[in-house]
Amino acid sequence: DLYRILASQSSTSVTVNCSTLSEVLTYNLDTAGSWQEFTTPDKSFCSITSDKPLLVMQFALGNNEDGIGDPFMMMITPVEQYSNNYVFNVLPEFEINYITLYVTPEDFQPESIFVDDTNLENSTWVAVYYSSADICGYITSTSLLPGEHQLYHADVSSQIGVSAYGFNAFNSYGYPGGLQLEPVQLAIISFSQSEFTVLENEEFARVKLVRSGDISREAVVLIGSDPYKGDAAARSDYMPIIEILTFLPEELTKRVDVVINDDTNVEFDESFFLYLVSGEGVHLSPFQRAKVVIRNDDGKITLTPRYGSEIGGTPIIVTADKLEAFEEDNVTCVFDGIKTDGFVTKDGLVFCVSPELRRTGRVPFELHIEGDKNSFTGFAKFISVSHDKVAGVMVENGPVVATGDMVRLSWSREAILPTEPHDSYNINVMLREYDQESGEWIDTELAKEMPNSGSIEIAVPERAPKNDNESAAPAVFQIEVSESSTDTQIQKRGLFSAIAKAVKKAVKFVTKVVSVVLSLVLEPARRLLCEAWGLIESRERSQQILSELPPCPCTVAEIDTRGDGFELEDRSISSIFHPGSDKCFRQRRPSTTAGQQCCYDDAGDIIVGQVAGGTVDFIAPKDIKTTIGHFIVDVVPHFFCCTNSFLSNCEKYYRYRPSDDCSRTRPQQPAFARGDPHLVTLDGLRYTFNGRGEFTLIETQGDMFTLQGRMTLAKGVNNMH
Repeated sequence: DLYRILASQSSTSVTVNCSTLSEVLTYNLDTAGSWQEFTTPDKSFCSITSDKPLLVMQFALGNNEDGIGDPFMMMITPVEQYSNNYVFNVLPEFEINYITLYVTPEDFQPESIFVDDTNLENSTWVAVYYSSADICGYITSTSLLPGEHQLYHADVSSQIGVSAYGFNAFNSYGYPGGLQLEPVQLAIISFSQSEFTVLENEEFARVKLVRSGDISREAVVLIGSDPYKGDAAARSDYMPIIEILTFLPEELTKRVDVVINDDTNVEFDESFFLYLVSGEGVHLSPFQRAKVVIRNDDGKITLTPRYGSEIGGTPIIVTADKLEAFEEDNVTCVFDGIKTDGFVTKDGLVFCVSPELRRTGRVPFELHIEGDKNSFTGFAKFISVSHDKVAGVMVENGPVVATGDMVRLSWSREAILPTEPHDSYNINVMLREYDQESGEWIDTELAKEMPNSGSIEIAVPERAPKNDNESAAPAVFQIEVSESSTDTQIQKRGLFSAIAKAVKKAVKFVTKVVSVVLSLVLEPARRLLCEAWGLIESRERSQQILSELPPCPCTVAEIDTRGDGFELEDRSISSIFHPGSDKCFRQRRPSTTAGQQCCYDDAGDIIVGQVAGGTVDFIAPKDIKTTIGHFIVDVVPHFFCCTNSFLSNCEKYYRYRPSDDCSRTRPQQPAFARGDPHLVTLDGLRYTFNGRGEFTLIETQGDMFTLQGRMTLAKGVNNMH
């Protein structure tokens, strides 16, 4: 007969041992759905074992090969699906009818196996072997007359397998006499979770494996670390692992300790991945791979400010928890691979100046300090923004100048006051020096009422050092609009800015006053008012409004990368309405009356539900009118239901003002398009561009988004360009 073995999972190992074959056959089925065939002569008895589920089919080859009957196909029942008793039919139109029985060594009791109340103690049983010495079971065949028959094992805890088949001269049939349809009980082993977290100084990452399913037997699994995935370096950040684990009978969990190597570098969190390989009788689910995150515990570098102009010249103070620096130390600041010299002030303040970066977005920053007393390496992100957004001043003489030197300064004329023509106002040039004794910045006016020309040559004031140890100190050149240049438009703009600030302060003040006043309302009254409010609200309307608003990002980090969707809410406000949250963000410039609010914990993960979770606002506070409406429609009910109230009341508020759970948020994906180079810009400008190469189509200012286009030659008829 011919047998076909079909794999249900990738990397399935199969062993076939037949009584009539001279050697044991082994197969490795690489992918799910792959298969392998083998043939055996008549009266062969075979065992087929695998480490993962299989489908095995037997094909009778018919008259041309066997001398009788047509070909037929029959499924072979796995041992795990044998049953205790069967009722089956032998077909009347066939001249020859057989059944073949299969029994494992544990259940081999011929005197207890019955066909139609006759035991098979006197039948001829043949042993079938896993190998030359290990018996996997016993087989016997017997002929039967047409009609209904019953097969059973007298020991109800024992199982047997059966196949029924028959032949005519030019016809045949074959089928399994029956089987248990419950899922095959394999040992199911997996990581207890998809991600484990460990501090860098904890020495070990303790990884837990769990077993379910069949726990009555030993189960073997291999665990290893993947050297090609993750940004943690094997042997440097962690010790690679490959280990075989054996679960003893009834053992449900195993723990593996992966060695974590500590260092003193201030760096980003790093990760590596572990994987599992199943042994015989083991199914891997649901977590076959796990991520291990190594949290850096050496402190975080802080850049002040954390952003600056792409044309360079931004002075930056670098601080960190474990950073100790001295004036004589060598300081190297690396911005996006560009090295610049930094220096240390007398009081240990590390100072860098950004170089010309020629691109915007988040760029990697490295700090390297080498000295006789210590060394330090740290990493952070610096945000390079367009010079139109930051009026950066370039010092063409370099980042370190001496008092009394002539320096040439340059800046973007349009960036000083972007809303006005650059030649319509004058500027003042200021020098800000960091005083090491007081720790404060001191302003000195270097030039006044100068034309906004974009560059100037000016002398750095001479002054005597305050003491013998003073060597260098941070200083910043600033350009500002002179007072005499403030025309009516500028004054109006300043007035509007002042009004906006006053409104914002008033909102904060009113919020605190209202919270105090409403908190004086007795709890029973607040409960009744909350119940009354709930009667006029609609859950369906709340869900509809929520579905129309942009979803909350799942983490604060996503807000940082997505850019202009949300803005940080004042901490004094969010602490009143969402105690327990670390940060809350509101949708910036909502296009509808309603608005979205998202709150996050101190780990940066979104909070859903009462009371720290964000809520949907039916009226988003954008101006004085909408702020009043927001208080009436959204804020006052919150005081009645949630502030100093029972959680049952607050649950009602979140029922009608639900938190977004970020389930609608989709990761940003690259997109592609094809077509003629006829382009339409976001402001409606249409033009044709026939350039060949790679080009930047859209680049946002301040946020890390770039749309690139690759232009290639189009092919027409007969592949003509």
